[in-house]
Amino acid sequence: MNIQATAPGKLFIAGEYAVVTPGQPALIAAVNRYLTVDLTLSLEEVGTIYSTQQPDLTLHWKRKQGLLQIIEENHPFTLMTTAIEVAETYAKQRNSWNEELYHLKVTSQLDDVHSNIKFGLGSSGAVVVATIDAILQWHHIPVEPLLVYKLAAITNTLLGSNGSLGDIASSAFGGIILYQRIDTTWIKEQLQQHSIAEVVNKEWTGLVIQPLSLPTTLKMLVGWTKEKADTSSFVSSVTHTRTQAEKDAYYQQFLKQNTTILNQITTALTEENTEAFLQGITDNRALLLDFAKEMNIILETPSLTKLCQIGLQENASAKTSGAGGGDCGICFITKPQQEESITTQWEKAGILPLNLEIAPTKGAIRKELS
Repeated sequence: MNIQATAPGKLFIAGEYAVVTPGQPALIAAVNRYLTVDLTLSLEEVGTIYSTQQPDLTLHWKRKQGLLQIIEENHPFTLMTTAIEVAETYAKQRNSWNEELYHLKVTSQLDDVHSNIKFGLGSSGAVVVATIDAILQWHHIPVEPLLVYKLAAITNTLLGSNGSLGDIASSAFGGIILYQRIDTTWIKEQLQQHSIAEVVNKEWTGLVIQPLSLPTTLKMLVGWTKEKADTSSFVSSVTHTRTQAEKDAYYQQFLKQNTTILNQITTALTEENTEAFLQGITDNRALLLDFAKEMNIILETPSLTKLCQIGLQENASAKTSGAGGGDCGICFITKPQQEESITTQWEKAGILPLNLEIAPTKGAIRKELS
C-alpha cells in the first residue's frame, strides 16, 4: 500500500502577533509550495522515518503493545513522531486500526535547494499536517480538513507550543482563510479529562476558519530576503521607560486596532473592494511597526524595509509576512507592469522573488463560532 499526503506552505497576510491571543483575527494564505509525506508498507521487522532535510539520519521504529517505539534516542523528529502518536491514538480510539509497519518519507519544497535555508513558509506546521493526513489514510479514516487541524492542534499543544496554530490551519484547509484560534488551555484541560477522539468530537467554541479569496484585480508578490528569521534576535537593544502596566494597556489597544483593520480587510475581500483592501494592508504594516517599537522587537530588517519601500514606490501595498526579523515580505499589485518593475528592483537589492500562487482550498471549509 502506497499513500501520499501533501500540505502547502503558508504566508500571513495580516494579523501577526495579535493572532496569538484567542479571539483575535488573522488572514493567512496557503501557497503552492508543498511538503509531502509518503507512506509505504514495511516488509521488515521495523519501520523507518526519513526526511530529505536530514539526509544523514533515518529513524527506525517498531511497535510495543501496538504503540510506536523509536529505537534511536535524541532525534530531531519529535514533531513528526508526536503527530504519528496522536493520529494513531485517535485511530485506535475510533476502532479503525492497521497495525502493519510502514516507512515514512518527508520531502519538502519549503526551503531553498541551494542553501537549505527555510523560506519561512511554515514547514513545521506543514509537516504535522501532512503526517497526520498520511496516518489517517493508513488507518482508513476519511481525511477532513477540520479533523486534521484538530489533531495537529492537539499535537502542538502536547509539545507545549505557544503559537497561534494558524500555520496548521492554513496547511490543513488551503486557500485564504480568516482565522481565530481558541485558548489552548482549554485543549490541555480537555485532554486531561477525555480521550483524543472525544476532544476532537467536541465543538471547539471560538475557533474560526472562514474561506476568503483575493479579487481577480489583485496579485500577491512574495520576496525572500535570504535571512533566516530567528526569534531570539527579535529582542532589540533599545531600552524603554514604559512600565509593565503601560505595556499591557498598549497591547489591549493594539488588539482593538488589529480587529478593526482585519474587519476592514475582510469586508474589502467580501465586497471585492481592491482599494479598501490595499489600504488595510498599509494600515496593518503601520500598526505592526508601531507595535514592534513599543514592544522592543525587531520586525523589519533593512532588507524587509527595502522590499516594502520598493513596493510603495510602485504604488503597491507591502508588508512583512509573519513574525518578521527575516524570511519573506509580501506585496499586492493591481497592474501587470508593476510586477516586472518590483521584482527587478528586488533582485538588484538582493531579494529573491518567489514564484508563488495561492494554493487551492482543500475540501469544504467549516467554522466553529461561539
